Amino acid sequence: MRALVVFYSKSGTTKKVAKDIAEELKRFVHVDIEEIKVERYEPFCLGTIRAIKDMFSKKKCPLYGLTYDPKKYDFLVIGSPVWGNSCAPPIHSYISELQRSTCRVAYFTAQSGAPDDTVVTHMKEVSQIEPSAVLTLKKAEIAKQNHEKEVHQFVEDILGMKEHPKERY
Repeated sequence: MRALVVFYSKSGTTKKVAKDIAEELKRFVHVDIEEIKVERYEPFCLGTIRAIKDMFSKKKCPLYGLTYDPKKYDFLVIGSPVWGNSCAPPIHSYISELQRSTCRVAYFTAQSGAPDDTVVTHMKEVSQIEPSAVLTLKKAEIAKQNHEKEVHQFVEDILGMKEHPKERY
């Protein structure tokens, strides 16, 4: 089996989770990881203003330089920070291209507030694909490294496993 972990991260929090998920998945399947970069959102301060503008205008971001073809994978794991109770515009653009795809997907989010499924619901509506697994994490828990069990459970859900080997706990 082959998995592709795709994410966008401006602050680095979503990137941390994506790497943790990829490492856990690598124990079981081949994994490639793709970070979506948006030049429009650099340098940091000016880029942040542009990102906020794009978020409110629901503008699609042009995605350049993507390396991997999602159609060549058994499943996609897609991660986004939460911006204004929605996924980041680069992820919105990416998943809108997946409409009517037959691939299996899983979604994860990193957010400042209490985790909820509002953003994941939005991601499902945009992609028109029901995820096989969902993970919503709070940034504070990620910063404290308190998300390992959630990542393990997420990978179990993605792979349809009952439980990880006992030596992991």
